[in-house]
Amino acid sequence: MHCYDMYGTKTIDSIVLHVKRMANVKSIEAEFNIKVWQSGSSDKMFDKDMKYVFTEDTGCGSKLPNLLDNTTEVTIIVTIRKWVVKSK
Repeated sequence: MHCYDMYGTKTIDSIVLHVKRMANVKSIEAEFNIKVWQSGSSDKMFDKDMKYVFTEDTGCGSKLPNLLDNTTEVTIIVTIRKWVVKSK
């Protein structure tokens, strides 16, 4: 999910993996990678490995301050490397 937040006159883009758990799920242990490229380019603008345990319906990601300024189109790939679901 892409988020575009305004803080006064400042704007910040974020890329987030958002999870909504089923009623019988206690937690989800996740390891994933987020990569961002300007469309049509082979140069990565952003590449980050992340780990998070989702115990609520929430998101985990990263802010990309000034990274997407003056960029009209990007390609985003989220690769999930680990996904362990624990039941209640």
